[in-house]
Amino acid sequence: MVHTNPSSLSPVPTTNAPSSSSALRCSNGGVVKAPAAALTRKNYEIVESATVERTMSMVQALMVMFPSRFSSLTSAKKALRRKVVLVNDEFAGVVDEAAVGARVDILTRTSGAPQLPSSDLPEQYRNVAIVYEDAHCAIMVKPGGVATVGGGGWTAERMAAYLCKTPDDVEGVLARPRPVHRLDEATGGLLVIAKTREGMLSLSRAFADRAVKKRYRAILKGRLEQNEGECDTPLGGKASLTKWKVVSTIESVQRSGRVLTLVDYFPQTGRTHQLRRHSRALMCPILGDKKYRLAGEEATDAEESDGLFLWAVGVTIPASAMPWRSDDLCINVDEAAKFAKVMRGE
Repeated sequence: MVHTNPSSLSPVPTTNAPSSSSALRCSNGGVVKAPAAALTRKNYEIVESATVERTMSMVQALMVMFPSRFSSLTSAKKALRRKVVLVNDEFAGVVDEAAVGARVDILTRTSGAPQLPSSDLPEQYRNVAIVYEDAHCAIMVKPGGVATVGGGGWTAERMAAYLCKTPDDVEGVLARPRPVHRLDEATGGLLVIAKTREGMLSLSRAFADRAVKKRYRAILKGRLEQNEGECDTPLGGKASLTKWKVVSTIESVQRSGRVLTLVDYFPQTGRTHQLRRHSRALMCPILGDKKYRLAGEEATDAEESDGLFLWAVGVTIPASAMPWRSDDLCINVDEAAKFAKVMRGE
């Protein structure tokens, strides 16, 4: 039998604990010597505790003693590598063994790094909108031409540290907010960002399982034959499906009388550059798309300067992906101002 004691976020002990030489041993029998840091982790608190009833490996112990937290070998190993498991006030490792009577504490981060001042952002990014935010996640309107994540330069992930509020006294707060999915660098619009570990795991799973419904708006070069339909051209040898619905069509004087179609896209699968590739398959590439234009087609000066006309304008996240809420979350925004300018024929 295992005795668990979910605590109300007890502080990590900061005084010397009783000797644990009989509680935690390496696979070779040697006693694990904990560094002083084992007794105090800034911004971490004990969230749950249990007592070992029989000798077993630490990985097994976590799965047996805390099944709701560690449902797989992978999750248990990750916790041990992240140094969030204490055995009698010492950090436990993946190869360690816990002895009968040992107390196992699970740590969780309860506060992230403070929100950085938005005034430190480059001027062009200070008005980037956060259109939804709670303790576990936020939704940003990512500018076009900005990478979601990456190395140097300003990315959406880097901006989030300046734009998202740091939650207080919430279990599993991330050190910094992190996007749970990706938008192409050239594509702007709604980007979902996690602020806690629960948010990251739950929302990432929902996107991977295609439980999140997305709507994109694009301007296509050409006229679609029907007002609505779908494209199921395989991409990369994989089944792919995009549904579409025409919003409006114009003949653009500024673009030599070319027909332009404003369309809403509803991707049912998530292949790389799916909407851009399916647009070309429909013989109506997206305005401003330098990579997926038709053979022999040249880009105009306006296309070179205005970027890609593809915007993530709608997202619906089911309540099952946000257990901290009681209902679905549906967010819709307007496309970038450049769309309306083109569709007015300017």
